[in-house]
Formats: sequence, structure tokens, C-alpha cells
Amino acid sequence: MSKFCKWNDEFGTGGTLKCTCDECKQEVNYTFKKYPDYKGSQEKLKKKGWFPRKLGDKWYDFCSDKCFDTFRNEPKKPD
Repeated sequence: MSKFCKWNDEFGTGGTLKCTCDECKQEVNYTFKKYPDYKGSQEKLKKKGWFPRKLGDKWYDFCSDKCFDTFRNEPKKPD
């Protein structure tokens, strides 16, 4: 999945949830105070056209249908 938490240096003060499109690498950041609000951030991303998709056994994030279609139709390199 393309979400990463960068915690503030001081414990318990929150941080930033960084979301990246798996196709075009566009990024969106959400600042949080104590704990990351995954559900809330996912709802905000959805309003902006972003969505997660499971392909095979892995989860991916996309900023648009176009990016999803491109990613899905590209030949994949073996892991």
C-alpha cells in the first residue's frame, strides 16, 4: 500500500500520513495530532478521486481512474 506515517520526533504529538499514487507518484499529505486517522484520510482522498484497489494479494492507491487503468494494463516486472 502507498501510505506511510512519518511520526513527529516527540512521542504522542502526531505526524504526517503520506499517500502516493502507485502509477503517477502524485502525493497528498495529511497532518494528524496523535494517531493517524486512516478512515478519515481515506474518505478525504475518495472525495478528491483517489481510491485503493487490491490487485492479486497486494493493495495499491490511485489518484484517478486513468492511473488505475494504466497501472493495471502495464506489463508487470517479477518481484
